[in-house]
This record gives sequence, C-alpha cells and structure tokens, in this order.
Amino acid sequence: MRIFFLLFAVRLAAQVQGPQLGYAAYKGELRRIEGLSTSSRLSEPLLLSGCSRIDAASSRWALCATESETLLVDLRDLSTRTVSASPFEKALWSPRGEAVVVDRAVKLSNLDAKEITKSSLNGGGTVLAISDKGAIAQRDSESGRILLDGESIQDDGSSVTAAAFDGDALLLAMEARVARVEAGKSAVFVELPIAATALRAGPAGVIYACNSTQLVRVEPSESTAIFDLPAAASRLDILADGSLLIVSPALEEPGWLFRWRDGEGGAFFFIPGFPAVREVVAQ
Repeated sequence: MRIFFLLFAVRLAAQVQGPQLGYAAYKGELRRIEGLSTSSRLSEPLLLSGCSRIDAASSRWALCATESETLLVDLRDLSTRTVSASPFEKALWSPRGEAVVVDRAVKLSNLDAKEITKSSLNGGGTVLAISDKGAIAQRDSESGRILLDGESIQDDGSSVTAAAFDGDALLLAMEARVARVEAGKSAVFVELPIAATALRAGPAGVIYACNSTQLVRVEPSESTAIFDLPAAASRLDILADGSLLIVSPALEEPGWLFRWRDGEGGAFFFIPGFPAVREVVAQ
C-alpha cells in the first residue's frame, strides 16, 4: 500500500519540548498536549492540509478524513496509509489505540503491521467498545443482547449505558453499577454512586465512570471517590502520565485533565483552548 506524507501547517523542526501527554483534535487540526498535567499547553497545529476531520488515539495513531478517503496517520513521522475510499464520520478507539472501529462498520487492527487487518462488522448492532486485540462488544439490533465477538454474554442489554475494555476484560455500566466480565469467570459487580454514561479503565485496575456532571474513581478495593466535573465530559482518554482527558480543547474553549495522586487525592487542570482563527475580509 502506498505510503506518503501529509502536508502540515508547521515545520517538523518544531519538536516537542519537555513531556508530551497526548493529542487534542478539533475539526481539521491536530496538536500535541505538552507539559505536565498540572500545567499543560498546546503545540502549533501538526496536521492541517487536506484533513477536514481528525480523530487521534493515545500518542501513536490518528484518522484523517479528506474529501475522498480516510487516512491512518502514524504520529511518529506523519506517514499515512489509505484505509477507506470514503471520509470517516466517527471513530471508536481501543484503550491504547491499537485498534479502531470506523463508522461502526469496519474494524481495523494490527495497525503497526505491514498489512493492516481490516474486517466488516455484520449484523447492524451498536458497537460499544473494542479491545487492543480487536475484540468487539456490541448490542445486537434484533435481540438486544450484549455480544462479545458474536457470543452472547448478557441476555438483556437494554440497561447497559456504557462499555470499555480493561485488557481482555469487558466493563459494562448498568445504571449505578459496573460489571467486569472475563472469559471463564463469573461476572464481578461494583456499585457506583451515579448512573454512568461513560467508562474508562485506568492504571492498576482503577475504573473511571462519569455522567454529564460527575466523575467517579473506583479502586480495585472498590473504594470510590466522586468529583464534580468542571465541564460536561466529552470523552475519557488515559494520557501518557496516567492522567485522564475529560474534555478535549476547542476553539476558545479550554480542555480539562484529571490527575490522581495517592495521599493527595484528585484534581482538575485546564488545557488552554485553541487560539481563535479570525477571517480577514478585504475591503
């Protein structure tokens, strides 16, 4: 498959200075989140020309939608490969960004291989989560059951409001509790103080769950801490230092990180928003 390089808005000579936490994407712009979780900043745009939409995962891969196709971007050197003959609308990434579901219809895995594994998702169900190994959790459109790689793991999926993988284990949010489902084991349930609409597995067995106003952190011991969100959560991504990206920065609007330190507790820190680009009209 042909490999080429995207044109980008700034020179590659503008390298990362200091720690790099992850990436923030807004429409056709992609920027690094640099610094520390307590004091982060955005780099200049890395990708711009030809991309109308960008969605990045962790610190390795991104999808770029052009007018006519979807490109997989290797963020180490900005090389790209065409993965679809049409521009993507939505992407659902695995926890470490090693696999992705594109527009709920196509699964891409083994992204680092010479030939990417590409497979169509049949059945018309709703994809809830994908693992780094490419396992798919979805709600069947006809029966309503929750399926893991096509096998039923829960008869009534109507109460499932969110899902996420933690390694090979699947986490299912069902109103005010989370079920941990692993092959060959009985499901383990954890009670939550909120009805979760989003889930994320954190480091060392920690579970993050949130709704529109509150974030919950659950330890493996099942002790919980609850926090009021500074803004409505748009996505939960684990960044390079273990902090949690709650809201990705947008034009003139800040993003938010959450950091937990044992003995100190949790706190939110903002990321400055993208500088506004104002159109100059000739008189």
